[in-house]
Amino acid sequence: MYFLKKHIWNIIFFISFCAVLFKMVPTWKNSFDQENKVFPEVNTVNLDGQPFKVPLKNKAAIYLFWATWCTPCHIQMDLFKSAVEEGELDGGRIFAITLNEPYKLVKSFQKEKQYPFKLLVSNKSFSDFNVMVTPSIAYVNSKGVIKRFSAGVSPFAVYKSKKFLN
Repeated sequence: MYFLKKHIWNIIFFISFCAVLFKMVPTWKNSFDQENKVFPEVNTVNLDGQPFKVPLKNKAAIYLFWATWCTPCHIQMDLFKSAVEEGELDGGRIFAITLNEPYKLVKSFQKEKQYPFKLLVSNKSFSDFNVMVTPSIAYVNSKGVIKRFSAGVSPFAVYKSKKFLN
């Protein structure tokens, strides 16, 4: 009994850590499984209401999957916004794709946030892109192949993006 009293917080921490780790393993595996696969060609709509096909042809780009209701997505997008505004990244090569959200909602969201990169709306589902969590980021080369795929908010996403695009 003395052992339990003395180490209860360590035991609780260890069990919590294992539970989080167990829950995240499929997401991490999915991220690795996406690498070196062809990014699916999809017709989206930009916020001017014009059709926009992704991925870009002959140009490496970053595709960020997000949702208006996703707070970690807002954090990730704000990191990209700062990097573009500071000249660290080219906003013309970053595309934030939201899936199955109303066009008007996304347009009003952009009006409020003023992101310096394209926000795109798609009627596809997350499973069409093999996205398990938002935000997720696909780093797609000029041949349309996913070279890196990351899931969840990452403070290193801007660094990885700069390294990938340069």
